Amino acid sequence: DIVMSCSKLESAAKCPFAFFVANVLGVRKLDEVEKDAGTWLDAASRGKLLHEVFQVFIDNTMKLKTKPTSEEEKRAIEEILEQTITKYKAFLPPPSDIVFRNECMQLKRDVNVFLQINRELGTEPVGTEVSFGGDKEDVVKIPLGDGKHISLRGKIDRIDKVAPSKYLVWDYKTGGTYSYDESGYVSGGEQIQHALYAVAAEIILKQSGKDKNARVVAAGYLFPTEKGTKDGRGGIFSRTTDDSNRWRDTLNKLLDVIATGTFIVNSGDVCKFCDYTDICGGETARKFMSIKLKNPDNKALDIWKTLKECK
Repeated sequence: DIVMSCSKLESAAKCPFAFFVANVLGVRKLDEVEKDAGTWLDAASRGKLLHEVFQVFIDNTMKLKTKPTSEEEKRAIEEILEQTITKYKAFLPPPSDIVFRNECMQLKRDVNVFLQINRELGTEPVGTEVSFGGDKEDVVKIPLGDGKHISLRGKIDRIDKVAPSKYLVWDYKTGGTYSYDESGYVSGGEQIQHALYAVAAEIILKQSGKDKNARVVAAGYLFPTEKGTKDGRGGIFSRTTDDSNRWRDTLNKLLDVIATGTFIVNSGDVCKFCDYTDICGGETARKFMSIKLKNPDNKALDIWKTLKECK
């Protein structure tokens, strides 16, 4: 029984070839030896730092008996940020004081964007960094219909309560919204995490005994940084969870793509941040793939075409 993560499933929907190279062959790009002298934290480290700040802030908020004022929230989160920055600085020394100060100022602006989004939500957080699937005991089985299931692992950034037995599920995205379709529900399988985490959260809440009648009514993504949207105020991308058949149908098609070995090079615009363009052939491979996809006699690719039709 293979345990999958949402990130791997979405990567298969974006480019099956890159998924095959990374997850079947186990090929990894070598780490960069030289560090950018104009940057302190790379995207991954910066995202991890902000996730820590958000988690500590929300965890502390959940312990309070009275709702803090906006000024109290601002002081609290900036103090958490300062402590977290100090911790990161100890094992990731910045290249210069100027770079360090500039990035600290940006981080401070970003946590205040988070506060604004948090107030806009106006919900009651009940869980942060909810991990599942780390071992066989807490793997969540996602039903696919016809008695089939997929075992899922992951970490839900945040679960909020909006009414008795009604919940929201959120995932923090500390980068931009470039790869996210605000209007799409599953976007050809490339944007399916919110749906799977909604199902997982509901199962976890029920099985843990916290709420046997739990129902996740919406799930989505929070972009709590200035980079989150063009206006610098972050963003909230929310999806209702009523249309369960849509994500289930998409997931089944995506799993069929993997099972049949349809590891094609995606002809879409997904190559800008890919580590494997040197292996696949890059633009040349994409052009050949476009020709193959347009050929109606190439029946082996029908399954990929139907997956991309899932909106």
